Amino acid sequence: MSTSAADRGAGSPRSELPEREEERSGLPFEDLDELREAVRSLPGRQRAAVVLRYWWGLSLEETATDLGISVGGVKSQTARAVHRLRRGLADVTRTERTP
Repeated sequence: MSTSAADRGAGSPRSELPEREEERSGLPFEDLDELREAVRSLPGRQRAAVVLRYWWGLSLEETATDLGISVGGVKSQTARAVHRLRRGLADVTRTERTP
């Protein structure tokens, strides 16, 4: 039987992003800050799917159960979120490189 994020003692994936140290992520702190801000800007369902799947490492099935949607819904929300993050972070990178 799967346990929900609430049962595991975690906060709401819609509002909280767990802190991760630079050593664990391999990213410089500035990049992590940009990533966190980009994730926070996602629509609620997309943000929840990304946080549960990638920050908390839940399976598709666990994420679907926690969000009350189908596995296909998790895949869809995650794919849309990743597309949006890639596009947004690429814009940030492009802006930073412009003299």
